[in-house]
Amino acid sequence: MRIIIDQNLCTEPERCGICLKVCAPQVFALHPEGEDTLCPEKWVVDPIWTTFCIQCDECVKYCPRHAVFVGQ
Repeated sequence: MRIIIDQNLCTEPERCGICLKVCAPQVFALHPEGEDTLCPEKWVVDPIWTTFCIQCDECVKYCPRHAVFVGQ
């Protein structure tokens, strides 16, 4: 399973987090990018547990920025 988050489109994951909420198997994780762990504006969402994906496409459907791509 290939899941991609376009970080250029996913610009405020710390405020949005919709993919985190709609993903029942919890494929995604919000985490700091780099060493500045105290600055939420520098956090990103990544698909960490892709083997858990059930291909429901809820993350694709509900992402307001169209930043999530799911494929083979």
